[in-house]
Amino acid sequence: MTKEIWLTIESRQRAQGCGGEEDFQIWHRGSARYREDGEGGSVLYRQEAGEDTGARKGLLKFTPGRLEVVYRGDVNSRMILEEGTSHPVDYATPYGTVPLTARARRVCWRREGGEIRLEAEYLLISGGEILSENCVRVGIRPL
Repeated sequence: MTKEIWLTIESRQRAQGCGGEEDFQIWHRGSARYREDGEGGSVLYRQEAGEDTGARKGLLKFTPGRLEVVYRGDVNSRMILEEGTSHPVDYATPYGTVPLTARARRVCWRREGGEIRLEAEYLLISGGEILSENCVRVGIRPL
């Protein structure tokens, strides 16, 4: 069964290089469609155009220890975060996609009352070098 929900996404990135470290916060808030699938679920949402991306559709699929993030729009991308493993990722940028590796340290989700909380900590790697340490937090609640 599909339900209308309120979705909140927070992403933090600690980039290495350029003489130091920088933190970025990217937020998404809006209505979405949620579907429970056995041990996990999926969320389909639309992200409006930003200053460096066009409008796009997002899909989050999660099960214990795994989060998959798919974007379709001007630039398409897919990232699999699976706890303790590395996966290739076409990382979306305003200029197209960049091939990287995502190594997930921790992926978890839990129910808190009527809400679902997801969190994933991962590294983005290129050529064996860590580019950034990342954390994404997702909140799903009924409308």
